[in-house]
Amino acid sequence: MDISVKMSYDHLENEEIKSIFLLCAQIGPRALIMDLVKYCFGLGILEGVSSLWEAREKIKISIQKLKDSGLLLDESSNNHFNMHGMVRDTALSIAHKDHNAFNLRNGKLDDWPELENCTSISMCNSDIIDGLEVINCPQLKLFQIDTNDPYLEIPESFFRRMKNLREQLKKLRILSFSGSLKNLPTELQCLDKLRMLDIIDCSELKTIPPNVISRLTCLEELYIRESLIKMLVERETNKGQDLFLSELKNLHQLKVVELSIPCVSNFANNLFFDKLKDYKIVIGDFEFFSLGELRMLDKHETFKVLAINGVREVVNDLNIDGFQDLKHLSILNNNDIKYVNSTELCNYVNLFPNLESLRLCNLGVGFLGRFEKTLEPENNKRERAERENEY
Repeated sequence: MDISVKMSYDHLENEEIKSIFLLCAQIGPRALIMDLVKYCFGLGILEGVSSLWEAREKIKISIQKLKDSGLLLDESSNNHFNMHGMVRDTALSIAHKDHNAFNLRNGKLDDWPELENCTSISMCNSDIIDGLEVINCPQLKLFQIDTNDPYLEIPESFFRRMKNLREQLKKLRILSFSGSLKNLPTELQCLDKLRMLDIIDCSELKTIPPNVISRLTCLEELYIRESLIKMLVERETNKGQDLFLSELKNLHQLKVVELSIPCVSNFANNLFFDKLKDYKIVIGDFEFFSLGELRMLDKHETFKVLAINGVREVVNDLNIDGFQDLKHLSILNNNDIKYVNSTELCNYVNLFPNLESLRLCNLGVGFLGRFEKTLEPENNKRERAERENEY
């Protein structure tokens, strides 16, 4: 154990930030800040926090304090945090000694150790030789596994002796099916305490039953980019999209949304984005957005991002008045686009008063001039707008 790291840890101001630091080490070397928010909020580590938005802000402050203490690397990424290997080893040692945490990194598990007093199990990039068996962990609160075996199955009996894990999950607050869901079960509507639902990258998702999402009345954050758009395109229907957007409109606690939708039909009628604090919305044919273009959307710490494909008149088709706080706009791969708005452009000089970056890529040759008339730079924010047009 490194003495200097241990001293820095001991001098942290309270037990809350100490727990956050230990979780940073357990989650992984370069993990998402949003994953840390999920863990901290779900485990009830954060004091005086009643919403995910408050949790997110508190985690940002804590990460900066850990950077100032030299316990996290001072990187420029808005989405990730990183920890030096020596610091991580010391943190994992502290977690094991003081909190009975079991951690395995880049190794092989031949036999389970004694886990009767274990409070957390974290295995990353590791192989489990004999598969998962029933283990006695009555105190377990956190179970994280990232194995190299794509065929590893977790039997139902595996959790039988984990008495501290909550059954039925009716008070569940964080639920992530990212990349692993084929059908959204109707039983989900029973989770009326749910605050966050993450079903990003579920390429095999076939259906979202009606009136399930609308029952999640406490939902604050919804991440459904890539999943929904593929499902709706396969059905070739706008009705499902309209019904889904209508359900979201009635979720009055909703503050953050990541969403992809295939078309703009009746989009204005379902507009609710002016009520959100953050959003990332992709509109149009998903196949026209390259991986690099989608990653461009993820670089912004404060979302308020809109990416558009397949729209002829931005204002008329989208009712852009609902995006007055828009900060980042991308219009990509769209030869058919004609106008920002078909009426007098001079009426829309203040169309995007808070816009910080603008990305135009692969558009019709005549469009750029029309758009520049609409976005005459009048303040520093608009002067920083990026204009790209690749033909």
